[in-house]
Amino acid sequence: MSRTPGKFIVIEGGDFCGKTTFAAQLERVLLYRGISCDQTRLPGGDQIGEMMRSVLVNQPLDHRARAYLFAANRAHLSDAVLKPLLKLGRNFICTRWKWSSNVYQGYVELTDKIDELTDVIKPDVYVLLECTDEVMERGLKAKREREDPDNDELDLMDEEHTANYQEIKARYQSEFDRYEGKKFKYLYNRGGEKQTDQEFIEEFRDLLDWFGYFDRPQEIEFPNEA
Repeated sequence: MSRTPGKFIVIEGGDFCGKTTFAAQLERVLLYRGISCDQTRLPGGDQIGEMMRSVLVNQPLDHRARAYLFAANRAHLSDAVLKPLLKLGRNFICTRWKWSSNVYQGYVELTDKIDELTDVIKPDVYVLLECTDEVMERGLKAKREREDPDNDELDLMDEEHTANYQEIKARYQSEFDRYEGKKFKYLYNRGGEKQTDQEFIEEFRDLLDWFGYFDRPQEIEFPNEA
């Protein structure tokens, strides 16, 4: 499938590594130079995708059923949202895509085949985030201490995702190694300390340069982060 005018960037990584925070700060920093991005997520992405998400996070499905449902979500989001809007030049930042399915559900060959048959769009770039073991353990402890049944973070996949964090990190590394497209890897979440936008720009210059960030004039003033 030929590439589209808009850019499709996927943020991947294990639980508590800061994917949502990273995506939000990346979007904000890009806007300073007039580069707008829409955000989406998997599972989810639109009304139908959120219905799929509800099943995935609330129902005790086996790994194969999850793999099929994640594949269906990717195919739907790809055709209903991403392809038509990327064609118009819109940029998208998505938290989780195909790597997460391969890491958590397995069935890699099945997933590859389904995505190929349904012509699921491939990201222009993957960003793999990692956090320290201490951050992961602290995040898992905090999650277990929360007892709010309506908290979206408290889903049936969480315990599975964090049961063997080292193995999950190794699986993500395997996905990173085998991917032939553009990719970046960062140790991002170091302990919950807030990073200013200026610090973010300095640390992730290579990713921003891929966006053409430094070729554009500043359009929006930085907020006072002192």
